[in-house]
Amino acid sequence: MNPFLNIWFKPKETTNDVIENKAVGFSIMLFIFSTYANVLGGLQETGFIDGWSPWLVILLVLLAGPLLGIIGFYVGSWLYTIVGRWMNGSGSLQDMRKAIGVTAIPNLVLIPVYLIYIALYGEVFFQRPAWNEFSTLPAVPSLILNLIVLVIGIWNIVVVSKAIGVVHGFSSWRGLGVSLIIAVSLGILAIPIIFVITGLMLA
Repeated sequence: MNPFLNIWFKPKETTNDVIENKAVGFSIMLFIFSTYANVLGGLQETGFIDGWSPWLVILLVLLAGPLLGIIGFYVGSWLYTIVGRWMNGSGSLQDMRKAIGVTAIPNLVLIPVYLIYIALYGEVFFQRPAWNEFSTLPAVPSLILNLIVLVIGIWNIVVVSKAIGVVHGFSSWRGLGVSLIIAVSLGILAIPIIFVITGLMLA
């Protein structure tokens, strides 16, 4: 079974196949590569790298991808396992580490999409919009990009929910519940950090 194709049509079967036939290293590599999409998307229209040389931007992306990918892999698999057990799941950490590799596959689609936009619009892709602008990109390309990101994001939620359900032996809906509990908890923990960082920047 080809996980890169079947994840779009048979996420549960693909997850089972990866657990049975792939090593943990396969999932780690998927997370590392998919995180490149997260880094590029995170830098889009932030103005964070204004004035940076192209080589410095490339270096940032190349270094941030593996670092954030590995952190996301180990922290994510641990949280999915622990919270799933709180909800009467029976999955092991080892199986979860294998399974969550499939959750990174949808994001891989965004890498060529972002690279095409960067090739077409260059620095404009990274510039922060003015207060009265929706985007620095032209309206139609911006809309298309947002739609692609939205569709990938929705399917990623579906895949994550099903993968958690497969590992823990419960429904995909309960898997979605695990994801929501983690997302809300991390969001609450991030609020004071955001306030501190904002305060330091405005000081």
